[in-house]
Amino acid sequence: MPLQYRIVRRLLRIWFAIRFRNIRLLGAEDEAASGATLLLVSHPPRILDILLLVASVDRQLHCLIDAPMASGLALRFLAQSLGVVVYTSGVGAPSGAAIETCRELLASKGTVVLFANLGAKDGSASDRLTSVARVALEVESRFPASVESAILPVHVLIPLARFNEALIHFGEPAFPQDFLPLPGRELDQQVTELARVLSHLCCVNPFALRHHDLAQLLADLAEILRTDLADEWASRPNWKQTVEGFTLSRFLAEWAQQTNRLDPDRLVTLRQALNACREAHRHRSLNTIQTENAAWARSTLRRALAWVESALGLPVACYGFLNHLPARLLISVTGLWQKLGRQARPGEWAMATFFVLTCYAGAIALVNHWFGRSAAGYYAVTLPISGLYLWRYASLWRHRTRLLLQHVFAPLAESRLRRMRKELIARVGAARNAYADLLAVAL
Repeated sequence: MPLQYRIVRRLLRIWFAIRFRNIRLLGAEDEAASGATLLLVSHPPRILDILLLVASVDRQLHCLIDAPMASGLALRFLAQSLGVVVYTSGVGAPSGAAIETCRELLASKGTVVLFANLGAKDGSASDRLTSVARVALEVESRFPASVESAILPVHVLIPLARFNEALIHFGEPAFPQDFLPLPGRELDQQVTELARVLSHLCCVNPFALRHHDLAQLLADLAEILRTDLADEWASRPNWKQTVEGFTLSRFLAEWAQQTNRLDPDRLVTLRQALNACREAHRHRSLNTIQTENAAWARSTLRRALAWVESALGLPVACYGFLNHLPARLLISVTGLWQKLGRQARPGEWAMATFFVLTCYAGAIALVNHWFGRSAAGYYAVTLPISGLYLWRYASLWRHRTRLLLQHVFAPLAESRLRRMRKELIARVGAARNAYADLLAVAL
């Protein structure tokens, strides 16, 4: 393994250790540790996947990528440091020189990474698989006893909304030696058979959403779109049309199924964004219900008194909090705080009271030492009073001040929810348009 490759791989491992919480290798990854190995990644090529595989696999990897992916100074440096094989082809399949390089690497028991890109609509995916099958069979037939080649489908899951964990799954391997031509059979027939098997293995994505989960995701997405459309129409004067009966288009459902089969991390990211949007909507609805059901909030005088007490009582509450902070910490350290929240025994209450009185005595002694007996006498009176008012202020904040603040900041919460919804719809629209462009190129 070249020194430059080892240095770059070490730097990548440090970067991924900082960036990710965990990188997990799943499946038959042991097959990639010995013999000639070809890692076949099913989804469209991404630089991040290449770097992740290089950092995770102990053997040196030789990745085959199309020339546009290696554009730019930084990408060219990475390609040169990691031994990436760059090819140029009009249909996306490796060229003759790249095929020959792949054949040489496999003959020397190397490990090659190739992106199958099964979602491509221009026929390049079929050409890739056919080229892979032909190269593997030619190498296996030329060196039947020493190469022992294997082709492993690889699926990478990186939820971009929570960029803290990556999953790499090595699927069931296909062994080219099992597809060597028998007497009386042509090599082209075995190439077609191996390509068909590889296509099936790559399509079995372990990270794909189940049918029920995918249907639920599409239902939630349809509800988000209907809500956004209803809000837009509600702002138009004298608009009579409603969103009753609106459903997702067949084209969007087809995009979701295709993405779930080949690149499910996009749907995982979309699912997380949908959950965040739904949680924000749930909080807003709950706050609205709490404000509407508060009978005292209908009185202007009681709302004004709550605002005044919230403002004037804050310094007293802070004073009481500082006085009782040592007792709170002492009770928490001893584990009594969790017990007091449930059905505590009299002995536990007595112990907590003892801790509070002990902290009172210590605080009074310190004030007496620093400021004299007179100040300590006044301070001793304020201790229980500030504690009682702190209890009162906590109840005030929980039941009244919080609702008042929610009512004041309700327009901001509504604006944030609308912005989240727009960003989610824009993300889905961009993915749909990209899928439409692929179909247009294919046609």
